[in-house]
Amino acid sequence: MKHNSIRWWAWAAALALVLLAYSNHFGNGFHFDDFHTVVNNPAIRDLHNLPRFFTDPATTSVLPANRVWRPVLVTSLALDYRLGGGLQPWAFHASTFAWYLLQLGLMFALFRTLLASDWAALFAVTWYGVHPAMAETVNYICQRGDLYSTLAIVAGLVIYDRKPAWRRYGIYLIPVVLGMLAKPPAFVFAPILLAYVGLKNWRATVPAFVVCGALLVLHVHMTPKSYVPGIVPPFDYIITQPYVALRYFRSFFLPLWLTADTGLAPFTTAAAPAALAGFAFLTALLWAIWRAPRPVAFGLLWFLLALLPTAIFPLSEVENDHRMFMPFVGLVLAVTAWIVPYWKRWYTPMAIVLLLACAVGTWKRNQVWHTEESLWRDVTEKSLGNGRGLMNYGVVLMGEGRMAEAQTYLERAVQFTPNYGLLATNLGVVYGAQGKAGEAEQQFRRAIVLAPDDPGSYFFYGRWLSQVGRKNEAIAMLRLSLTKDGDHAEAETLLATLVNETPETAVAAARLELKRNPSPETYLNLSLAYAQARNYPASLSAARDALKLRPDYAEAYNDIAAIYEELHDWDRAIQAAAQALRIKPDFELARNNLLYSQKQKDVSHPPGNRR
Repeated sequence: MKHNSIRWWAWAAALALVLLAYSNHFGNGFHFDDFHTVVNNPAIRDLHNLPRFFTDPATTSVLPANRVWRPVLVTSLALDYRLGGGLQPWAFHASTFAWYLLQLGLMFALFRTLLASDWAALFAVTWYGVHPAMAETVNYICQRGDLYSTLAIVAGLVIYDRKPAWRRYGIYLIPVVLGMLAKPPAFVFAPILLAYVGLKNWRATVPAFVVCGALLVLHVHMTPKSYVPGIVPPFDYIITQPYVALRYFRSFFLPLWLTADTGLAPFTTAAAPAALAGFAFLTALLWAIWRAPRPVAFGLLWFLLALLPTAIFPLSEVENDHRMFMPFVGLVLAVTAWIVPYWKRWYTPMAIVLLLACAVGTWKRNQVWHTEESLWRDVTEKSLGNGRGLMNYGVVLMGEGRMAEAQTYLERAVQFTPNYGLLATNLGVVYGAQGKAGEAEQQFRRAIVLAPDDPGSYFFYGRWLSQVGRKNEAIAMLRLSLTKDGDHAEAETLLATLVNETPETAVAAARLELKRNPSPETYLNLSLAYAQARNYPASLSAARDALKLRPDYAEAYNDIAAIYEELHDWDRAIQAAAQALRIKPDFELARNNLLYSQKQKDVSHPPGNRR
């Protein structure tokens, strides 16, 4: 493939292939982390918040554990929200795709220099442009940060290479700074630039290392303490990464196992066969970089350096498809550079078939990303044994009202992730929706034990308690939820509704429900309503009626204890709370009531409502 100009039809064909490959993705929906960063994020709904994006990491997500500092990314989401007139997925996808096309154009400008062939550069860029592994980043709206950081690196190298006069002013660093403000992995620009210019010219890269280093420090400083990157032990995470790199390398040539959530478990020993295979691959890769010609070596080194950010900083998952986005720029360059010297005329039809096959693969990946149901069904089919994937598909089925099917998938998930707090919460929701009160409460309480710092553990329990009429307990749980996240809008709304309900309305509603369904729960609900109306004799009577139906009903004894507290009858309150604890030793509310009544018996001061 000799160096010559590309005819217009070649450009048009390459662009048309990329456009056709992604033509079915503009109507795809929001997925996964999009919900807490885009859909439920009030910050992006007003461009007046733009200054806050640069000073307040809370604007990136409604979940404290997911809040990081990415002001350029959040700004782009706010602009798309404004331009689309709200949460219109097509507007976000159109924006992402436009930047993707710009990246491909800049990649061509960089590759034509390194490959010394316009045709080879166009082939490499088109291959990358329609490669199915890129589809996750293009479809996954909040992960456009990978695109921005990759675009920044490519743009910085192109400006550095094409505009020597601008180097002294550091203009080539402008896109790099913007890229790092979108996602910190753009800091690998500095070592990639060093690989590009060579060790002999290391002094030319000093400004890049200074700027990238300073921004990396700023990122660390701006990241809130609430951020939880992952729970995987660092040693286990790091020894798994060489094998992950091998899997990424395989996916470049055989993108057949792409999935939104692989479920790959970290290794616990470096002696595991798969871990050893990863170390062998890493050794072979380093040897190839040492021995290969410059374009091949540079591409392989890019691949390796681009993997470093997610390899040395432990995250929640050991691998993700969107992490291939930046490394594959280098890999497609290396593979093309290796092929070019041996290119023969009959290779061209093979290349066309390859590009068409990749385009079809991308089309199919876009179909997978169309809805939450199609996305998570694909995960359950490809990532066998992935508890989180099974759980998320179960949650989708819950949203569609298919509770029995949802329960099946959630219970399957327990086999693989038995100590997952969010899974316990979702099981509580699905059991509650089917009227399985005992199973629901057990799972909600288990969720609080497994994830005591997650506001959702308390919110969903509180929501269920309100649904079954246990108003005071619901209020207590919702308040606990707000202590974990003061901005939890749903908890605030439900709490305000419960607190503002009049006692008379609550009693009438509870008596009506009792007529429809005379159960221990509805009697207890009536008892709570009477207590709210300060009709304590009626409240005691309803609680005792609940005990007639269920003699071991710990919640009814706890309610009786709370009533006697209001009446300052400390001995009977102590007796009732103690009985509740004998039935349910881990009953925290009953324990609090017991301690409170014992203290009130010894010390005289106004009692509080410990219900």
